[in-house]
Amino acid sequence: MDNKSGRWRRIVPWLIAALCYVTFAIIQTWPLVSHLSEVLPNDLGDPVLNTWIIWWDAHAVPFTTRWWNAPIFYPSEGALAFSEVLLGLTPITTPIQWLGGSPVTAYNVAFFLTFPLSALAAHALVYRLTGRHDAGAIAGLVYGFAPFRIAHFPQIQVMTSYWMPLALLGLHEYVRSKKSRWLILFGVSWLMQALSNGYYLLFFPVLIGLWIAWFLLSRATLRTAAAVIATWVVASLPLVPLLWSYRRIHAGFGFTRDAGEIGNFGADVMSLLDASPLLKFWRLDAFHQAEGELFPGFTAALLVLVFFGAWLRKSDRTARPPRVTILLLTASAAMIAVALSAVVFGPWAITIGKTTVVSVKVITKPFSIGLLLLAMAVMTIPRIAAAFHRRSVLMFYVLAMGLMYLLCFGPQPHVLGMPLLVRGPYSLLMQLPGYASIRVPARFAMLAALTVFGGPPKLKACNSFSLSGLRLMPQRNCRRVTLPGLAGSMN
Repeated sequence: MDNKSGRWRRIVPWLIAALCYVTFAIIQTWPLVSHLSEVLPNDLGDPVLNTWIIWWDAHAVPFTTRWWNAPIFYPSEGALAFSEVLLGLTPITTPIQWLGGSPVTAYNVAFFLTFPLSALAAHALVYRLTGRHDAGAIAGLVYGFAPFRIAHFPQIQVMTSYWMPLALLGLHEYVRSKKSRWLILFGVSWLMQALSNGYYLLFFPVLIGLWIAWFLLSRATLRTAAAVIATWVVASLPLVPLLWSYRRIHAGFGFTRDAGEIGNFGADVMSLLDASPLLKFWRLDAFHQAEGELFPGFTAALLVLVFFGAWLRKSDRTARPPRVTILLLTASAAMIAVALSAVVFGPWAITIGKTTVVSVKVITKPFSIGLLLLAMAVMTIPRIAAAFHRRSVLMFYVLAMGLMYLLCFGPQPHVLGMPLLVRGPYSLLMQLPGYASIRVPARFAMLAALTVFGGPPKLKACNSFSLSGLRLMPQRNCRRVTLPGLAGSMN
């Protein structure tokens, strides 16, 4: 009886959390759940296309010639490769259609479930890292209902982000327990996430690679690292025919992305204050740009500041920083001041005779050097170095969050449309296969949202929080739609 009682006490918090997340999702998307077979969320652009794709996935065997030669853009061959294939959604959408549900119903169910499933996955990850359901609940709300997700209502593939927290959960649990079932969870979650969204197929490996480097890059963890990497490789094998066909078809049609187009879809630094116009309580149109809604929400921003303040309080204020840290910080401040002077005073130069000693026309080069020196200074702080040596979970996710947001800014970060750095880290990714073929670096924001609460410290209390991302979905955001072509094909 005691065992049953203990098991029930462990299950109840998860049931309550799931019920709350489903309730919030109903409010968030209302009146969608009352018209699952009649409307599509947001508009009749990408949702209609994606509804058609999940219909085709339910009626053709994946990876076959017939599947690739979808009945669109006749007589073009391989037309399905013109967009996402959404195979990661088929465990939800295909059974609904086989049981008689319409493609619109299948799409809406998959869309709706992205909210509670993402929230539960983030809850599970943070509960594993903190041992607290209150911390997990905040993480679930912030990740599952992030303002960035609201901005991507039309793109169900971007909304389908629940596999990433589960993959990280599998990695953390495997390192702790060495039980193979957690490796299986990691491998399956990675594969399903890659099959759900081409962006995450390329972006998520950046975070996984950083995770392996941080937690497993040592002689003592060599076997663990080998097991993780081997699992990752095996789980990726089903992706080989998919990627090969994409490459072959795109090359045949000469599909390429212009570097300028990719740069235009990198977020502006001020996009951190920008959110979807659908939000009820936060609108800052002065900084708005397409794909640039990066505002993380009041809750996320506030708690990040709280964590940072707690970290500063624990620091030893009597300890003198190393001399190299002081020198690097001084040099960094000087270079950043030089960069800002070009903004305040305009281009300037110091000349001796006919020789130009210093010339500052734009802020990019001195600001880039200043940030590099600042990063070097931070890494020389003893507490930061100690965090790496002990493989601090909190420090990993803090640093990863900063990098994910920096990657959002694209190959050359801008502020208010003005170049800020000579080159951003995303420009290095573009040298790797695949990254130069996708156009929206700003979608790294979903990974940034994941790392915000990937590793919070043990919390003493959590009495209240605000739901900055919640908003009512008015009737005008649902578009009534009939797809007779799809319905006829089902019969």
